[in-house]
Amino acid sequence: MRTKAIYAVSVTAGTLLEQGELLEQSDRTDVLTVEATDEEALELRRLLDSYTARDAHSLRRAPIPYKSADHDEATRSFNDKTFQLYLTIYELGTVETRAYIDENELLAKLRNPDYEHPGYDR
Repeated sequence: MRTKAIYAVSVTAGTLLEQGELLEQSDRTDVLTVEATDEEALELRRLLDSYTARDAHSLRRAPIPYKSADHDEATRSFNDKTFQLYLTIYELGTVETRAYIDENELLAKLRNPDYEHPGYDR
């Protein structure tokens, strides 16, 4: 059986910290706790790095006035990666982390962005 360690994940800061570093993050409100094997933590780190890189790419594209970002492939890809990141956090998450994600309907909101709602003018 593989041993799992406790990690703190901050998507906004782009960090994945081991339990020993958690005390330094105790005052942060954007930290989600997960339990992961070394391999699972490595995969979560890869997803987090990919998310951070795509976030920077999306930010550079945002001011282009003639391109509708909500129908852009880069935005769709970013949304998919964001969903995958939070799904992985949910799957590895502690009871409290899963409850937070459920209560805030994060996965549902990420899977169905606003422009998919009725009344959106395509």
